[in-house]
Amino acid sequence: MSGETLGAKVHAARIAARVAAIAVWSAQRLGRGLAWIGGGTWRRRGAVVAVLARAAWWGALVAWWSAAVSVLGGGLLDLDRALLSCVAGAIACAVVVASSRASRLRWLGGALGSLHGASAVVLWFVGNAA
Repeated sequence: MSGETLGAKVHAARIAARVAAIAVWSAQRLGRGLAWIGGGTWRRRGAVVAVLARAAWWGALVAWWSAAVSVLGGGLLDLDRALLSCVAGAIACAVVVASSRASRLRWLGGALGSLHGASAVVLWFVGNAA
């Protein structure tokens, strides 16, 4: 043998078995918890979609604001960042228009998406004029 006694190997095997049992127990509890969260989310999916649509709209508004501040702030224009912000905001607005049930939010998403598109066109012309 390599210097270890049979008793030490048995002890190590018992510890490994206990660690494995704890890992299996933890995985089962985690799975049950995630299933519970998923079930609750599925039952309330209308409210979840409404909250996510509003969050996407506000995120798109922040994206447009950051692009406008970078353009109107003076100094060095970071055209790539501003264009990326406009594109990301337009995509978020498209998701809002496609997924929202509230007609007011669909209208606001379309209006903000149009603003993103117009801003992107202006930024593109400004970038190509130089």
